[in-house]
Amino acid sequence: MHKADFHTHTTFSDGRNSIREVIEAAAFASIEVLAITDHFDPNDYRPAIAGLTETALLHHFQSIREIARDYDMEVLCGVETTPLPDGTLALSPAVIAQCEVIITSCHYIPYDGELQPGEFFNDRYWSMYKDCMLAMAAGKGHILGHCEDYLPIERFIQGLGTTYPQRRSICLEIVKRYLDRPYIEKLAGNLKKSGKMCELHCATQTPREWVVRMLATEGVRFTPGSDAHAADQVGKTEWAYHSASMVDGFLCTERKDFYGQR
Repeated sequence: MHKADFHTHTTFSDGRNSIREVIEAAAFASIEVLAITDHFDPNDYRPAIAGLTETALLHHFQSIREIARDYDMEVLCGVETTPLPDGTLALSPAVIAQCEVIITSCHYIPYDGELQPGEFFNDRYWSMYKDCMLAMAAGKGHILGHCEDYLPIERFIQGLGTTYPQRRSICLEIVKRYLDRPYIEKLAGNLKKSGKMCELHCATQTPREWVVRMLATEGVRFTPGSDAHAADQVGKTEWAYHSASMVDGFLCTERKDFYGQR
């Protein structure tokens, strides 16, 4: 089994470090397989992400491949993106063809109702979120990213000045209330049917242990991801290896493990 990190970001999107700095950090962490998966989404609510062009992305991939030649490491080019509500990738065939790793994560949902900052438990909103996640699990892409944290709570926390630990606490309470066993059973079924892998998100140590166990029992495969936005976070994937071993789950750590994925 290789030491891998399939989820990292650079200054191309919202990371703090350059391509070379991220690869250098991965080398220092003894990573053997690294995926650079910057945000790329024409529908993203963040103008800096939505404004990225295909030409820029493909140039970014070229730079990654050129710099990677200087290192004894397999470096994969990919993106993290939010699909359309029906699970369809909002990416062109040209982009999809060049992506070796596609992480689909729910950074926003098309909710048109009114939301009040601080009122986190909106039943209709989180029902729509679950519908989007289920469609995403059944849709294309390789990895379902951070499925139990980094929830789309931006409109709920607007103006509140929350800290990172406070946001994690808010997400945990939402997960406990809404992401129940019947939903997880459906999520597992969709992942199993599509062949999509589930990320073991090391930055937040999610999904929950019983969820990882259920997914493993259903034959869902996993990937290790640091979701590093800074060089000192790259390669911190030990939790994923521990969690997969605890439930006897299959952890994908090589490019060949992606073969046959949609």
